Amino acid sequence: MIKKIIMFGIVVLLICIGLSGCNEQDNNEDIQKIANKFIGKWFEEGKNNQYMHFFRNGTVKDTEHVGTWTLTKDILTLNIPTESGSGDLMPIQFNYRFSNDGERLTLNIVDKPLYKFHYTKEDAYVQPD
Repeated sequence: MIKKIIMFGIVVLLICIGLSGCNEQDNNEDIQKIANKFIGKWFEEGKNNQYMHFFRNGTVKDTEHVGTWTLTKDILTLNIPTESGSGDLMPIQFNYRFSNDGERLTLNIVDKPLYKFHYTKEDAYVQPD
């Protein structure tokens, strides 16, 4: 009887371990789907020719800088060169939200929620007059 209880406990433990691995894989797939939405050139609304271009290799280029970007399920981190020109990168974290079927992107700085930036994907962008 004790052997059966031990075997049952081992089976339950293995199932729990297996299911936790599936959850991590699902999260990675979700993040990859979100990352794919970022790929491309985004123009800042209301600003002439101000843009950010996200590349699949983790590079981001804006009107003035080239840096890197990383993504979690809730946070976009841009690592951009510091003003000093030393080559050091400064991380800035944003909450992000897509709207208009993924054609509009709203970013706000995590620790400064009033700082919002709105971008339109290149295909949907209309040059301001």
